[in-house]
Amino acid sequence: MYLDGCRIHIYAENDFDKTKPHLILDGPEEYPSLKRLPDARGKDWSNDIDSIEVGSNAWVVLFEDKNFRGKYIMLGPGKNLPYMNVVGLGDNIESLIIHDRPPVW
Repeated sequence: MYLDGCRIHIYAENDFDKTKPHLILDGPEEYPSLKRLPDARGKDWSNDIDSIEVGSNAWVVLFEDKNFRGKYIMLGPGKNLPYMNVVGLGDNIESLIIHDRPPVW
């Protein structure tokens, strides 16, 4: 079941550029690979996320490697990053998890 606001909006370019490829992903959901995302129309999103908007009821964990491995960053509700390279992950994300509550590790 999807909770209103439990979603992320990913962009292939910096600064939330909607003239280039972009995609909304609903959660909660786990994506061990970004090669075949729902509604991506065949686009491989691996290593191609440059900016992200996080919904009002979402927590997202972004990983630099497939299968939730490698360096990661967690973003909470309403967090928007226009430049992923600021956190060292621009064009360097290969998996992600969208949570509907703060993750417990």
